[in-house]
Amino acid sequence: MRTAQTQLQQQDTGALADILKQGEDALRAGRISGAGDDTALAHFKAALAIDPDNAEAKAGLGQVAEALIVQANAALDGGDATQAKQLLDQSAVLAPKSADLLASRARLGQGAGQGASQGVVSDDEDTSTVTPVNLTPQQSAQVDRMVQQAQQAASRGDIMSPPGNCAYDLYRSALAIDGNNPAARAGLQGLSSLVSQQFQQALRDGDLVKASDLLGTLGNLSPGDAGQLQLQDRLAGAWLDKAEQQLNSGDRNGAAQALQQARKLAPNQPRLQQLTLRMQGGT
Repeated sequence: MRTAQTQLQQQDTGALADILKQGEDALRAGRISGAGDDTALAHFKAALAIDPDNAEAKAGLGQVAEALIVQANAALDGGDATQAKQLLDQSAVLAPKSADLLASRARLGQGAGQGASQGVVSDDEDTSTVTPVNLTPQQSAQVDRMVQQAQQAASRGDIMSPPGNCAYDLYRSALAIDGNNPAARAGLQGLSSLVSQQFQQALRDGDLVKASDLLGTLGNLSPGDAGQLQLQDRLAGAWLDKAEQQLNSGDRNGAAQALQQARKLAPNQPRLQQLTLRMQGGT
């Protein structure tokens, strides 16, 4: 029974590796999405069907989303707003919180609709179809105020929460009024770098819970960024360090919790298996 189960796991692992490689190959070949089962989107979805928590497959879908945004920007450069909107809508399904997605939608079109005039934009509100208008002095002042508030929220670490008063929402609302505002666009697209810096600091401080939250935020803002896999590995290593320290001090409950966190990030890490066996052996 155990041998058969092991063989099945090995088969799944081999199939998963093949599918991930096919997804990467499709990305490089420019087969991003569309009909058929030989697109990057299809392969990465198939990988997640085997392993719903697979980090590489999730990153692959993020890369698909980013590629669609690049194509949308190219369509905008060529004056094809209809094609750009279709591509951005596809990207939004995969990465609804992407900073690049929001910036591109603001570029596609914005105006002073009801949500924008009130300074509140809901997550499902499409700001890409509003007719552009000239800003009134009051609207310009409102945008400047929102950008300043967003900068303050970002410096506090309020990147994507609390809702309405976080940097992401404030930049989003500012861009709903003025999609060409350079400070709002730069601030929004700079959030990923800021979160990465805060992640590094949290790791140095040993605040692994905060680092985990920041890594999730980074995944929302910049899906598909290959550098996030390295950050994920570093965080997994930090959780494993903590688990080993807790095992050495006799805190088995704490060690088990730390191992659980590491397992979410790097389930195939050899050191994870070693520490798990040590836990089970009572040493």
